[in-house]
Amino acid sequence: MVGFSMIDAEEGSLFAAFVLPGFEGRGIGRALIARAEAALFERFDAIWLETDPDSRAARLYHRLGWRAVETAGSDIRMQKRRPAS
Repeated sequence: MVGFSMIDAEEGSLFAAFVLPGFEGRGIGRALIARAEAALFERFDAIWLETDPDSRAARLYHRLGWRAVETAGSDIRMQKRRPAS
């Protein structure tokens, strides 16, 4: 196993997405996030996550269409809306 993601299907959030450092840059994180988003969009029109605003993760989420919507303590809450069909 070189990576994993976790969702909270009751809350509509992407809880975690991690890839081992030696496997970064190969699209694994993007694939994990895409699968997590697909599962959440089956139940929610808008999904969310929280992360450090200065992290590499925040930059990746931004590139994948997530948008910062508010501050949550020292983190930011990001949201992504279901793409139009």
